[in-house]
Amino acid sequence: MKKYLLYLLALLLIAVALAQDAIPGVPAEYQSLVTLLIGWLTGWATVGLTAIWKKVFQTSGPSTVLVSAGMSLLAGFGFTAYAALSIRGDTPWWQALVSAAIGFIGANGTYISRVMASTKALKTVAADGAKDSA
Repeated sequence: MKKYLLYLLALLLIAVALAQDAIPGVPAEYQSLVTLLIGWLTGWATVGLTAIWKKVFQTSGPSTVLVSAGMSLLAGFGFTAYAALSIRGDTPWWQALVSAAIGFIGANGTYISRVMASTKALKTVAADGAKDSA
């Protein structure tokens, strides 16, 4: 678990480094916060969009992860491109990629934590049920 936190920290530091002067109209000292906010919004949008896609098209396993990655790219590039194109006319590709990566990690991390919590709860209930029947 600690290893993954180090990867996340490294990704966030890369976001800070690449975010400098990437979004037009935003002062340089707030660029990293805006990048992280866009990443958070991307993750939030990706969770919902992936769940809808999974329900409608009955995907599972690796295909759902690929759908989640695609949704993260669309949302991350969408948020970033809209902000940049509406003001300056070009897209900060590195910041969009970092935002999409943060969103993907956030969305899949949320899903994995929910599955692990559900699994643990089911094991606890099953163990309690076994004790009650004995």
